[in-house]
Amino acid sequence: MGAPFLWSWSRHRQLEHCPRQYWYSYYGARGGWRADAPAPARELFRLKRLVGRSQWLGQLAHEAVADVLRGLVSGEAVDEPALRARVLAHAEAAIAVARGASPTPPEGPPVGFEELDYGVDPGDAAWAQTVEDLATRIDDLLAHPVLMRLREVPERMIEVDKLRKVWLDGIGLYVAPDVLVDDGRGGRVIIDWKTGRGHDPDVVAQQMAVYAWWVCHDERLPPSRVAGVQANVPGDAHITVRFDGAQVDGIVALVRDSVERMAAYLPQPRRDQAPFEAFDPRPEGDPQCVGCRFRRPCGRAGNADN
Repeated sequence: MGAPFLWSWSRHRQLEHCPRQYWYSYYGARGGWRADAPAPARELFRLKRLVGRSQWLGQLAHEAVADVLRGLVSGEAVDEPALRARVLAHAEAAIAVARGASPTPPEGPPVGFEELDYGVDPGDAAWAQTVEDLATRIDDLLAHPVLMRLREVPERMIEVDKLRKVWLDGIGLYVAPDVLVDDGRGGRVIIDWKTGRGHDPDVVAQQMAVYAWWVCHDERLPPSRVAGVQANVPGDAHITVRFDGAQVDGIVALVRDSVERMAAYLPQPRRDQAPFEAFDPRPEGDPQCVGCRFRRPCGRAGNADN
């Protein structure tokens, strides 16, 4: 298709969710990390990096379990109680710095919380609950039946949390399954940790079908030899997803259609420059604007639930 940009599941979903948010994230914020970037681009890039509390604790829990799995693969077991304590201490320090209660930043870059950036501090009890929720998710992940099974077969883990770029008709696709495992019978299992509530299993299955397409394409396996496992925390539930040729072909069609939609916004697609005016926001008063990190530049900051 000659698409000048890379495709990812998150990019596809964001355009579906709100074209204006998509523009801020992928065009307005472009180059905003550079010291000489225009002030609007720097501000949009800063906003793009903000996180909500639930999203943040999910990231930390994912990183913790990835460390444990890499240790199993390498044969150098991670001290899991020490890891847990370290992650929770890091979280508490990051919160204290973000709230202005401590001048000593934790290791790594400071965390920008969407709520605080918009002048809303949920209070001590809410932050304490966030850390408690993080501890629960780490504990549940470490005791999850799916992880317990992986502990028994570390030699079958092929990849852990590795970002790859693959190609479909000249379109670059980013894929990053949490774990890719040899099923012991010549097939593959894709494991996806879900650390929050309210995930739509059908949407998750569609996301995992993107990974399945990559595995089928990369390893020349039929879809019937690839399975997905959605492992949910808090709790110990998991959902197994089976794939067939129609589902994988459907993903190819979805990616092509998605790229065509993205390109349709561009006057000259090969230049990948997008006019702001072409990307409409959600309707005024839409409740989904409340949690958008770009609501200030979009003129929707008044929608925040203060």
